[in-house]
Order: sequence, then structure tokens, then C-alpha cells
Amino acid sequence: MESQNGIAAPPVDRLEIPDATSTANRDEKRNSTRRPYDRPVIMQASTPAGQGWGPRIRAQGKNICLWGICVVSSAEFTPQDCVLIEVQINPDPEHPPVELLAEVRHVRQQEDGDWVVGCKFLRAISAPGF
Repeated sequence: MESQNGIAAPPVDRLEIPDATSTANRDEKRNSTRRPYDRPVIMQASTPAGQGWGPRIRAQGKNICLWGICVVSSAEFTPQDCVLIEVQINPDPEHPPVELLAEVRHVRQQEDGDWVVGCKFLRAISAPGF
């Protein structure tokens, strides 16, 4: 099953996320500035067998950088989930939202029951306006 823009859900055992302990990723983490991101986000988790995408879940962005995003969601995600994230990088309505594959890296439940979800993109953002 594909997303609205034709992105197929990858098989879970084939998801290739760069190792967070590698030198390149440690350097990137230090050099990539987080920006506030107070916009809605759509997230979809890959099905367990990687045969498609689950339901579209609306979340609220907190911050974003070249390599990741932090959101608040009413739905629970699990670390290592493969997710498709739809974000509006450029606020100009003529620019369509961008779909990015990511891995959930951390999840923390808040007192109000919502979840803070940190995700790492498979590829750095390369979109006009970022």
C-alpha cells in the first residue's frame, strides 16, 4: 500500500536508519539547529509486515531540524516504528506538504495523556524554505 504521494511502506526488516553512534551522525546532531515548528503534522506508521500504512494520525509539531522532528500526538508510537510524516516546510500555500520517512527514536507520555514523539528522518530535509 502506498501513501498519497506514492511512497510505499518499507518492510520493517529492511528499514535502514543510520547508526546514531556513527561519527557522521554525532557531528550532524551537534550542527543541526532545532527550529520551533508549531504546525500540524500527519503521521502514519508502517504496518507490522510492511505491507502498507496505518491510519493517518494528526499530531502537533514542536520542533524540527534537518534530520528530525519532535511532535505531540494523542496516539502512542513505539521506538523503532517506521513512520511516514507529512509536514508543511514552506508556509506558502502554493508549496505542497513534504512526505518524509522516519524512525521513531523516543516516546514519552505527558501528564495530559498525549505523547511526545521524537523521530529521525531517513534523509535530511531538502525542501524550498528550509
